[in-house]
Amino acid sequence: TQTAVFITPTDVATITSTATILPTETMTATPTFFFVLSTPTVPTETPKPGSSGLKYDCRIVSKTPADGAIYAPNVGFVTRWQVINMGTGTWDSDNADYRYESGDRLHTSGVYDLDKSISPGEQADIKVDMKAPGNGGTFSTTWIIKIGKAEFCQMTVTIQVNN
Repeated sequence: TQTAVFITPTDVATITSTATILPTETMTATPTFFFVLSTPTVPTETPKPGSSGLKYDCRIVSKTPADGAIYAPNVGFVTRWQVINMGTGTWDSDNADYRYESGDRLHTSGVYDLDKSISPGEQADIKVDMKAPGNGGTFSTTWIIKIGKAEFCQMTVTIQVNN
């Protein structure tokens, strides 16, 4: 025990707590690249707004009678399609007509001229005089607009005939 009195004390390690600042996450902008690839095209005509881009094209807006309309045998009626010129070319009344294409022959005339020229975006009324057959059944007919060699705007109607 006497030896312990003469021994000089040594440093004793002590733990001291110190505050340490931890790094925080910082948002940085990351560049995003967009690649736009284009294919060069050369249109023959510039399409107008609402146009299909084709020279001759149409959209059928309405038709009467509706498909499935019922008629008595041998009754005359008028089929009417309202169509919009969706193409880039005018339907010139001097060389445009609408004509029977296929199906049942319900018409009284197979070819009609347009009443007036129809510019792109304008609406045309296509009217065909028809007559219900003498026998009962379901009958369909198809018509088209024709300008020169171009045939487009297929229009159909289907009726029922009851005896």
